[in-house]
Amino acid sequence: MEIKVKLFATLRENRGKEVSLELKEGATAEDALKKLEIPKKEVAILMINGRDDDPGKELKSGDLLSIFPPVGGGEIFLPPFIFVISCAIKKRNGKIYSQ
Repeated sequence: MEIKVKLFATLRENRGKEVSLELKEGATAEDALKKLEIPKKEVAILMINGRDDDPGKELKSGDLLSIFPPVGGGEIFLPPFIFVISCAIKKRNGKIYSQ
C-alpha cells in the first residue's frame, strides 16, 4: 500500500517536505517512522488524516501521515549591530533619545 507523509521543521532535513511510502498491508505509523529512520523521541505530534493519533494505529492505503518534531523555546540571538543600537537608545519621559 502507498501512503503520503508530510514532514515538518527539522524532520525535513535530508528527507524532504513530502514523501510517498510503500508499506506492507497492516503497517502502522510506527513502521513508517522506522522506514524513514525517525526515532520516536524526535516525534512530538503524529497525525493520520489530520487527526492526532497513536503510532501503533494501522494505516490504510492513501492515508496522510503528518509528523512534527518537538518545538521549544530557545535563546534569542541579536546580531552585534542590533545589540549596539539597542544599547545606544534610551527612552525618557515617553520620548526616545540616542546616547
